[in-house]
Amino acid sequence: MPTNPELFYITVEDYRAQSQAPTLVPSGDEVDEEVEALILEGMVSIDAYIGRGWTPYEVDQEFIFPRAHDELNGSAFIPRAVALATRKVTDAILIKRQQQGEQGVLAHEVVSETNLGHSYSRTQRKVEVPRGFEWWPADVFALLEPFVRRGGMLGLDEALVL
Repeated sequence: MPTNPELFYITVEDYRAQSQAPTLVPSGDEVDEEVEALILEGMVSIDAYIGRGWTPYEVDQEFIFPRAHDELNGSAFIPRAVALATRKVTDAILIKRQQQGEQGVLAHEVVSETNLGHSYSRTQRKVEVPRGFEWWPADVFALLEPFVRRGGMLGLDEALVL
């Protein structure tokens, strides 16, 4: 996994301030590297979902963003939707790790039950997600949809496909 990109999709300070799971985020100055590792894991996951097809800002950069056209006043930036998706995916990583090993179902996920609750049917997710990304929050897919390219290295935006 990459270790030190020039530009993170979200900074450690911004992630701590915006996290929806603040009690799970490691705190203190000495654990900044731990939070950076979580953010990097989220960045790798997002890049895996988006795939190739964008021209990078710099030739030797490890991640998809910033892209060649993500520039303002001579400096590169990360699109807001990608930064927000990174925060949500990183939160999902923390939640997934906390719940790892816990089995069960939340009350809102139960469709029906029989045998005094010993057998139940779970609701099915309404959004079809690619295999391996089931743990992502559903709204992350909507945030990243404009950035996903279809067709491999020479892929096009969905809006440009005729």
